[in-house]
Amino acid sequence: EKLTIRTHPPYDVLLGRGLLAQSGALAAQAVPGRRAMIDFDDRVTANCLQAVQASFAAAGFAVSHFSVAHGEDSKSLSTLADLLNAAVDASRCSPTSGSHTRR
Repeated sequence: EKLTIRTHPPYDVLLGRGLLAQSGALAAQAVPGRRAMIDFDDRVTANCLQAVQASFAAAGFAVSHFSVAHGEDSKSLSTLADLLNAAVDASRCSPTSGSHTRR
């Protein structure tokens, strides 16, 4: 199911079973690049992360991920700077999977 969020600009949210396994193919339809960084909090299970990484890799993406501690304290400029630095580092590397953690 597709839900349109009516902001400026509007965007769509997909709801349904099996979307993690389809996430790479869906992203490939939406963006021209083939590098992806998955940003998630530390409560995301390894199974979910692995499903998304596998889906993106199968769709031809070079995948890295960035983990932050859950909670309001992680919503900071410091965490954003760490995320952006990790993205820059990942863009300079050969297309392999990498991980970064912010606690």
